[in-house]
Amino acid sequence: MLIAGFGFVQAQAPQNMMEKKASFYAEEAAKEFGLKKKQKQKVYELKLAQMEANREVTKRKKAGEFADDAAVKAARQAAQKPIVADLIDVIGVPKKEFYAFNKRVNQELQKLNK
Repeated sequence: MLIAGFGFVQAQAPQNMMEKKASFYAEEAAKEFGLKKKQKQKVYELKLAQMEANREVTKRKKAGEFADDAAVKAARQAAQKPIVADLIDVIGVPKKEFYAFNKRVNQELQKLNK
């Protein structure tokens, strides 16, 4: 029984930096917008997907798949657009409010790297 309990706690704890950041982001969204547990979980999953999409674009950049930085930016925007739309929908706020929140929290996420 103790092992099962430990496994549950471990499964709930962030396992890597991306998960830690997604968890922080979801927690901040839940606090700021009064999200329910299911909404918070969905925000966590979407933020994780967004970071994974960025990671894939970065891998493609390192592999030389893009002609220039404009192509990298376009690829990032294309990968993130549906995810951001889903985040706005789940959180349930106007785009302007979402982008203000996103800008603030993403600056805080950068500090987690240090």
